[in-house]
Amino acid sequence: MKDRKGFILATVLAIITALTMIASFTTYVIMRKTRLTVAISDSIKALKAAESGVEVALVKLRERIVDNKTEEETGINCTENGTEIVSCNGTLNSDNDTAVNNATFSVTYNVTYNETSHKYECSINSTGEKNGAIREIDVKVFVNKTDNNSITIEFWRTY
Repeated sequence: MKDRKGFILATVLAIITALTMIASFTTYVIMRKTRLTVAISDSIKALKAAESGVEVALVKLRERIVDNKTEEETGINCTENGTEIVSCNGTLNSDNDTAVNNATFSVTYNVTYNETSHKYECSINSTGEKNGAIREIDVKVFVNKTDNNSITIEFWRTY
């Protein structure tokens, strides 16, 4: 009878140990998948913030170059030759109004005017960040002064 009691106790302990190991492994897998899901979500939000940065830069550059708004109105710093803009460069950052899901962006831009083609070449780099997830977009845009100020996106590269 004593052997049987010891066998039952050992069996119960083995079952409890096995169930504890299964529960621990299941918890580990769930936590890992949850962290992965959060990381993917943050990466997507960072990408959306970077895209927003490009859009903000395009709007402000269009206002400055095409609509002839001032630096005070747009925040875009340009060098001018008389009334014609020759080049622009600088940085734009998100604020509370332009942040996307608490993700932020930082944009650098460089604009040069080609007198031969009558086009502005705009290089835009936008970086979005959310909880350590960083996504970056490079865009090259042309504004054609002789074709109704048409805007052509040469390339859009996402990192």
